[in-house]
Amino acid sequence: RSGTTITAGCFVGFDRKFAVRYSFLMSIPAILGANILSLKDALEGEVLWTEVPVYLIGVAVSALVGYACIRLIKLVADKGKFGFFAYYCWLAGIVTLALIFTQK
Repeated sequence: RSGTTITAGCFVGFDRKFAVRYSFLMSIPAILGANILSLKDALEGEVLWTEVPVYLIGVAVSALVGYACIRLIKLVADKGKFGFFAYYCWLAGIVTLALIFTQK
């Protein structure tokens, strides 16, 4: 998703740094909305309070990894090396499709 919005932003003439910032700012409402819906569903069901610390650790680790990924994308955008990122995305997509089709 972020790669698509960054690429589209650059295609319409946005500066690379602005396109990256805009892409990640645009994701905030979607992420918050998904979390609110998930929390609502979790609270309507049976909550295993003994597992809450494990969930909180998962949230913290996810936040740290997400932050690191955003910093990495910003670094790549600042250096102007999205071509390498595009090759990585193509390779990851091909490997994913190969794994999906070989599992059936």
